[in-house]
Amino acid sequence: MADQELLDECIREVHKRNPRPFMENFLSISTKRNELVPFRLNRLQDYVDRHTTGRDYWVKYRQGGSSLYHLGRFLSFTICIPYFNAAVITLSTDHGRTKERLFRHVSRMVDNLAGDIQPKRGHERVDYIEFEELESQMYIGTVGSREFGRSEPLNALMVTAMGSVSPAEAHSVLTSAVESVVPGG
Repeated sequence: MADQELLDECIREVHKRNPRPFMENFLSISTKRNELVPFRLNRLQDYVDRHTTGRDYWVKYRQGGSSLYHLGRFLSFTICIPYFNAAVITLSTDHGRTKERLFRHVSRMVDNLAGDIQPKRGHERVDYIEFEELESQMYIGTVGSREFGRSEPLNALMVTAMGSVSPAEAHSVLTSAVESVVPGG
């Protein structure tokens, strides 16, 4: 059972755009050794957390935890802020395997939240989760799988694997997706 005072304080911090306390107190991740552990930011994640402005471009290296950090960050916003829409676009050309792998991290984080703080889920599939009472959602898509920016505004967006597609494809996705991010998102 979560300490209500700690939970309330962490949620207030998320509303101030500081999800780190929520992430480190309530989210769990799987290590490379398949152990479930509390989400503690590593050195790279700590650097990104301290320097992020909300409209950042990060060049990242593989397996450093950057994508996992942003998934935890976006999930914290989606769980704690009503009507929050987060999207992750992977430009990987591996037929959806990256999308599914990324979403497994999100599902694991939600599945391992303490029962008293786990939000009620609405519609859910391998690339999308909705939190019914909050009317918040998180989506992970691949290039060409969805018209980002054509329907709902986004409060948070991460685009990954830019080097996997042609410059024209990347430009097409970024044009619609980035324009759909609301001011302050």
